[in-house]
Amino acid sequence: MLKKDQHIQGINIPGGGRSLIHQYADDTSITVRNLASVKRVIELLGIYGSASGAKINLEKSEILCVGAVDMSECDIPLTVSKGMIKVLGVNVGEDENEARDVTWTGVLNKVKQNLNLWKMRKLRLRGKVIVVNCLMMSRVNHVLSTLDLPLWVVKDLNGAVKFFLWDGKPAKIAHKALTNGDEDGGLKLIDVEVKKRALRVKTIKKYLFGKEEYCWMVFFEDYLDRAEVLNQPIFQNPKILHNNRILVSRDFEKAGMKQVKHLMLEGGSVFKAEQVIIRDVRRVNRDVREAVIVGMYRRVRESIGTGWMTLLLGQGGMGEENRMFELGVERGGKRVKFEDVSTKSVYMDLMGGGMKKPASEGVGKVF
Repeated sequence: MLKKDQHIQGINIPGGGRSLIHQYADDTSITVRNLASVKRVIELLGIYGSASGAKINLEKSEILCVGAVDMSECDIPLTVSKGMIKVLGVNVGEDENEARDVTWTGVLNKVKQNLNLWKMRKLRLRGKVIVVNCLMMSRVNHVLSTLDLPLWVVKDLNGAVKFFLWDGKPAKIAHKALTNGDEDGGLKLIDVEVKKRALRVKTIKKYLFGKEEYCWMVFFEDYLDRAEVLNQPIFQNPKILHNNRILVSRDFEKAGMKQVKHLMLEGGSVFKAEQVIIRDVRRVNRDVREAVIVGMYRRVRESIGTGWMTLLLGQGGMGEENRMFELGVERGGKRVKFEDVSTKSVYMDLMGGGMKKPASEGVGKVF
């Protein structure tokens, strides 16, 4: 109903698609361009509710405005969020780092509350490890697969786990040793950092081999294409030509401008001003004339303009034909397709590289 309505303007996304409605269980998120679309969405949801009996609770519904939006013109009783809004337990907002930190702070507080409740039960070490692996990771997994994992979160999580396992006393077994399997003197305590890497591999696997199309895949595709372009070398690169000739400039290279991203502002969508380029080049060579710097910079920009489109369209870049490769891993002497590898097995592989032997190993020997 919402997608077919011509009066509702969704958000255009890379690849020519449109973001409008996203649902999971009883949670619904809607992205539109203006207040008129918001009012139309509420109107249609009201019609749907009258027919089905399933109505939305406007008092619990929130709206996050991006850009200059005058909410005084909106007569819908929605709670206006400032800066960020929570979607499926993860905060999304204008300041990415702030939203991430607020999300992780909430997760950490809940983990500590759970561990404090279980601390009152006199569990043995193995029982405590089971509590950590089941209850703590159930709180962490979703956020871990969605957001970055800052170092301060790792330290805080590991500190809370250590305090819980050893009742606030010095650890008798190294944390890294506890993450080993039984056969290696550990108790299979989940390593959060390794778990993060395993979940990242899972995301790559879903992107490469997933049969369903998700909105995030479009953005991921766009990011990979842009990353390929931004990391392209500017000079002596046959993909970036000016009048069918490669570009060469020792002055630009000495100034650190070797890749496309070095000429762009943060985010890679706008070229730096000519005065900024002149200043950077003259820091390493004061004798070079301004006209020479500007001339080279303009030739570079013209060349990147055509080269950029060539790469994004897949000619010499990450076209569909270049993605048809086969990945695999070794399992028991046999090669297994990457798409058939489970996240758990990836985690175990990653753990094998950072395993720490218990300090007691080798102390007592049988002769």
